[in-house]
Amino acid sequence: MNKAIAGLWGGADIALEVTPDGISLNFDCAHGHIDEPIAPNSEGNFSVKGTYMSEHGGPVRSEENSDARPAIYKGKITGDKMTLTVTFPDGTVDVGPFNLERGKEGRIHKCM
Repeated sequence: MNKAIAGLWGGADIALEVTPDGISLNFDCAHGHIDEPIAPNSEGNFSVKGTYMSEHGGPVRSEENSDARPAIYKGKITGDKMTLTVTFPDGTVDVGPFNLERGKEGRIHKCM
C-alpha cells in the first residue's frame, strides 16, 4: 500500500484505514474496500476501484444476499486532507463528497 496515505483518515460519516490487506472504509450505513493502492497524481487526484456494501438496521438474516457492488473511489489529497466521492459504474447516485483528515477518527453513526 502507498505509504503517502498510510494509517487512519476520518471525518464526518466516514472512516478510512490503510492496512497491508488493502484499504477499508466505514460509512454510517455502509462499508467498502479498496484492493489497489491509492496513488495520487502530481495534483493529488486519484481514482481507484473497489467495492461498496450498503447496510441496514437490525439483524442480518442468513438468507440475505450480499449487496456488495463495484465502486470507484475518486478524490484528492492535499497535505493531510482528503476529499472522497464514491461513484458507481451502473450510474446510480454518487455517495459523498466526504472530507477526511489524516490521523483523525471517523465520526460514524451506524444504522439502527
